[in-house]
Amino acid sequence: MARRSTTPDISRRTVIAGGAALAAAPLVPAIAGAQTSDRQIVEIAQGIYRTQDNRHYGLLVDTSDGVIVFDTLNAGFSKWLDAEIAERLGKRVAFVIYSHNHADHTSGGEVFAHHDPQYVSHELARDSHVRARTATRPANITFQEGYNLRLGGRDIQLRYHGPNDGRGSISLMVPDQGVLSAIDWLVIGRLPFRELNRYDVEGTIRSLHELETLDWRLASPGHADLGDKDGARVLRRYLETLRDATMEQIVERTPMDRAIAAVRGQLAAVPEFRALKQFDAWVEENILGVHFQLARFEGFADMVLPDPGYANRN
Repeated sequence: MARRSTTPDISRRTVIAGGAALAAAPLVPAIAGAQTSDRQIVEIAQGIYRTQDNRHYGLLVDTSDGVIVFDTLNAGFSKWLDAEIAERLGKRVAFVIYSHNHADHTSGGEVFAHHDPQYVSHELARDSHVRARTATRPANITFQEGYNLRLGGRDIQLRYHGPNDGRGSISLMVPDQGVLSAIDWLVIGRLPFRELNRYDVEGTIRSLHELETLDWRLASPGHADLGDKDGARVLRRYLETLRDATMEQIVERTPMDRAIAAVRGQLAAVPEFRALKQFDAWVEENILGVHFQLARFEGFADMVLPDPGYANRN
């Protein structure tokens, strides 16, 4: 790309095989309830920190040769984070990695330019950053399917899982601690956001299935809680049930109000779904958004007419 990496021990790969042997590390309990201020850095595993700006989260990986920033969130937060890294760790930022293209997670990358880091993203995310003129420093290292880097004795594995939420959306895994981060399309302990306007529902389900094949124990999503594979499985099962129940109502040509009520009833009958945060607030919007997406993609859009407010809500 713009320049090649000069950092030692970096390997470029087109495909990365899933799963690596992990050193024993305890599962860190979810600590979201203890995080009360707008901005925080919380160590969730050895040398791995969850960064927070209000409802948005990123990751910071500490190594003996510098730190890795996974998502910059915004310029104001990045300036704060840069100062915190200097005060707490006293190290350079060696890599800035963007999880996907959305500006609310990847703005402000230019703040770290004085460290002369490598900027890394999927090629689709970089294309989007350039095309949308996102207020950030575009990546100078891009990849298509997977990319491994090694810094200060730590391996970092990046994977592209296909369409899910956003362009070029990837996961990051730190195998030595069994920690994984995926942004926007993995949420634990909470419903997906409202009408799922930015989601590819089928792609998200496929991506979640793929996450389940990888060797990790603790996930740090871009929103909501920390969690483990059980939490990720609940989300995947919820989306599969939401998709299948909604599709049944589309095929039956059920009027929208009755379709929403029927699908809500099916979802509410499953205790692990009913316990998810924002269930009452967002479940009907989830149904509406998935109905719209499936009707379009499955060829029913000209046969299943929404209620009058439907188009305005999407």
